[in-house]
Amino acid sequence: QRLVAETMNKTELLHWVYPEPPQRVVDEVAAASYYAGRAVVTPRNLDADELNEQMLDALTGPLSVSLSKDEVLDATQAEKDQFPEDFLNGTTTSGMPPHRLELKPGALVICLRNIAPDEGICNGTRCLVVRLHKHLVEVALGTPPYTARIVFLPKVCCNSSSEGELPFTFRRWQWPLRLAWAIA
Repeated sequence: QRLVAETMNKTELLHWVYPEPPQRVVDEVAAASYYAGRAVVTPRNLDADELNEQMLDALTGPLSVSLSKDEVLDATQAEKDQFPEDFLNGTTTSGMPPHRLELKPGALVICLRNIAPDEGICNGTRCLVVRLHKHLVEVALGTPPYTARIVFLPKVCCNSSSEGELPFTFRRWQWPLRLAWAIA
């Protein structure tokens, strides 16, 4: 199967891995079962983002855009002035949700934080967006034994690593999700 994938372009690969994906979430169990065992894995985040955008665009339904609130932590005013919020908005570090998170009902996402591990809501859990509310995202979990269980996710504070690629730690207030048809 790998050799077949190497000769395809990106769009053909998506259609091969996800033939006739569910357009709406009518039955959470059926939708979660469809995505079980399917994923496109790519070495570059840029490619994963491009493929995820294609899949999101193909979904019917209203698009919801959530912009994060970002701030530098434990910094002097001079350091905060050096790294304004629009700079932070354009910064993406591993494990952080994107500043601009676009979602639609039916979108496949991955949870980026351990919110309630004993209830199946942890880093790496794939979920299906069921509905978008003003302050919550309603998702159906896609990982056994919690498959199709409905949970509500709030926005959370995500701190970057102090030992990461940035000379400071910053906080992002956002839903702890990233699109996940393709992952890097």
